[in-house]
Amino acid sequence: MEVHTQAEVSIFVIDLDDGIKCTLMKLANDTKLSGEMDTLEGRDSLQEDLDRVEEWTNKNLMKVQQG
Repeated sequence: MEVHTQAEVSIFVIDLDDGIKCTLMKLANDTKLSGEMDTLEGRDSLQEDLDRVEEWTNKNLMKVQQG
């Protein structure tokens, strides 16, 4: 039964990177978003992706620990 639960969690977060333009790394219990910061376009893309991730976590009732 535990294996089934783990599979459900994997499927649950598979859509996290939908629409993300920057680099999104998903590892076990850690997700990192990175992007270009030296241009206005890069900063805007990163901010849009941060907003998209925040919207996804709110929709899926998950919490993000910033750090």
